[in-house]
Amino acid sequence: MARVAAILRCIADIWGDLWDVREERPTPHGFPVCLGWPHGMPRGQGAGGPRVVVTTELARHMEWWRAAGGARSGAVLGLPIGASTIKRIRRLLGHHYIADQAAWWEARAEDLADLTIEAFAARHGCSVGGASQARAALFGPSLRPAGWWRAPDVAAVILADRPRADIADDLGISVGTVGRLRWMLQQDRHR
Repeated sequence: MARVAAILRCIADIWGDLWDVREERPTPHGFPVCLGWPHGMPRGQGAGGPRVVVTTELARHMEWWRAAGGARSGAVLGLPIGASTIKRIRRLLGHHYIADQAAWWEARAEDLADLTIEAFAARHGCSVGGASQARAALFGPSLRPAGWWRAPDVAAVILADRPRADIADDLGISVGTVGRLRWMLQQDRHR
């Protein structure tokens, strides 16, 4: 004799379809994740196992995470379901992780262009590496014209009797680069 799953209750998903709930998994967010089958559909061997019911509360939680910058795994979302299930639900809800991430960076492009990488990461709560990669992807490499440092006004700043760290801050380059350019300018003057 085959086992028969005990049905706890019948609920509607966000699209109004009825589901027979077999299991409820508690979450720390005040709503359970319900698993079951579409109401009246065959179940068991050959008909597929229980699936997560996309309830209003679950959809609202997923939408909140999407607006907050997204998450890929159930553990990050605080849900007792796996990453494949999260992906399936995101697809059902019309969420697209890559497009969502691109939109997040594009919405902050002005800050990304104006602030230092470190300041941007601190303001927007992302990693320095992520901000650096996004800046390169959105704006390309920041190249200066060849020999830019030989221009008389820039050379005067580099050769000034000031700490290299101050000069580096003024020009937006590293302290080591200031030392190298200073040495090259001094070599040019001795020729």
